[in-house]
Amino acid sequence: MPRPRAPRARETEASSEAPSDPLGAFHEATRRWFASTLGAPTPIQARAFPVLATHASALLLAPTGSGKPLAAFLAALDHLMFR
Repeated sequence: MPRPRAPRARETEASSEAPSDPLGAFHEATRRWFASTLGAPTPIQARAFPVLATHASALLLAPTGSGKPLAAFLAALDHLMFR
């Protein structure tokens, strides 16, 4: 009997432009903490936050030190604390 095929992941290439409010999908407390602690998101964070806030899988490709782990962690933390 043939093995069932795994569904293919939806591939979406992020826009080169960051959304006007990249933290808009997060809880107000998360947005305030980020703004008061870190200021503005890095370009990769600004493009990743809206995708990660929907609990979608994402592959973030950016140079070392650009904040990729923080983008994923913040989305997970926001979900655990406020959803």
